[in-house]
Amino acid sequence: MVSSAIEVMKIKREDFLTSLEKVKPGLSTKGTTIQSTCFVFKDGMARTFDGELACCYPLPDGLPLEGAVRADKLLDVLGKMQEEDIGLEIREAHLVVLGKGRKYGVTMEKDIQLPVESIEGPGEWTKLPDDFLRAVAMVLQCACGSEMVFFSTVLHIHPDWLETGDPTEICRWQLATGFAESCLVRRAAAKCLFASGVSEFSLVNSWVHFRSSDGLLLSLRRYDNKYPDMTRVYAVQGEPVDLPDGLEEEARGAAIFSKENMTSGRILVEMRPGLLRVSGQGPYGFYTGRPRKTSYQGKNISFLIAADLLVSLARAYDRCEVSGGKLKVVSGDCTCVACLYAPRGDANK
Repeated sequence: MVSSAIEVMKIKREDFLTSLEKVKPGLSTKGTTIQSTCFVFKDGMARTFDGELACCYPLPDGLPLEGAVRADKLLDVLGKMQEEDIGLEIREAHLVVLGKGRKYGVTMEKDIQLPVESIEGPGEWTKLPDDFLRAVAMVLQCACGSEMVFFSTVLHIHPDWLETGDPTEICRWQLATGFAESCLVRRAAAKCLFASGVSEFSLVNSWVHFRSSDGLLLSLRRYDNKYPDMTRVYAVQGEPVDLPDGLEEEARGAAIFSKENMTSGRILVEMRPGLLRVSGQGPYGFYTGRPRKTSYQGKNISFLIAADLLVSLARAYDRCEVSGGKLKVVSGDCTCVACLYAPRGDANK
């Protein structure tokens, strides 16, 4: 049982929540690793680890907590409390959260078994380029990842670019990353980088570590598999086509129902001479947009594309290229290629 040697500690509820939210991405919903559904407290730090991603962040005021608590229960407790200041106390086998006239006791395991000791520590730190996080956010909107194809589940960090994709859609952002060699990490784990504010990285044998100036440490497992060379695919050139006004709105509408469909959230774009139309469907409904005017004058074609990616492309760019069964969008350092296909009913008629 946990000792009750620690007196009541007074802290700001929001400060405690901030520390927990910082490490929340490392939690597992499936319990794949021992204590992977827990917040683990030790040495003034909050930690999580799901086997692919480990997160570590300082506790407010160096709270002297030690043990593991179910993350969902602790977050529920803190979410129900309205007090600005709360108390924390270790009582028997519980972390007790004290409010005004009430208290919650969350079961706390004294023995820390989260296997963070198996993670190889960082070496020399290198500054990330300014556009790194923006590039990660953009390319990870491409495709949706199929567990049947390994390269569909990873982000490829190359010395000269970032890229990801699947057999129907790929995206590359040209960038001098600072990495001396290629590195593959799981897409799901890499999503934690979006709003992390990390500014440095350290690449070691089986892990890549990222850290921010406020003390956040993110450790992502890396893989040695060889990523396929997509350079020839990106080199495709075709007929320039204007992206019509209102395309972002159409993509958002189609995404409402396509999120649960068999195409993993992709929406359908149909192009005919002078017109473009977006639609989406799923088990709970469908959306069909009105035809939008465009400069396209080729054959009737149809293709699937990730809804979030089309929203981003429509917001940022106004032109694409269509050629050889592919649609390509290039703007600055970013290149996206989507494979075209004829759906049931033969859109090429």
